[in-house]
Amino acid sequence: DTVEHLRDTVDGMLISQTQMSSEHVAETGAEVMSEVRKLTTLLSKKNAESRALLQKKSYALQKMKKAAGEDYRTSRLNFVISLLTANLVEIQESQVTNNDLRDDLMMICATFA
Repeated sequence: DTVEHLRDTVDGMLISQTQMSSEHVAETGAEVMSEVRKLTTLLSKKNAESRALLQKKSYALQKMKKAAGEDYRTSRLNFVISLLTANLVEIQESQVTNNDLRDDLMMICATFA
């Protein structure tokens, strides 16, 4: 929701920038920068949380594989191991998405700097 608001604000500024006074552009740019700072802080917190979660899930996966033995694919823990593996992939994908979004936000910052 905040990302959509930011996108709409930036799009509105780019479309009507020639019609605005320089004072209004500066005010709107300050609003955008404030929103970008908030989003960047939120993304940083989420990345830290996902790193901690990734570490915990990796540790749990190692323990489950060790408990299941060499042939863990046919053990009774197969479903737990599969679930943990899928969770690790999801967490890694969310980290990539967060990093891409953060990079996009930095480009917006550079536009209004």
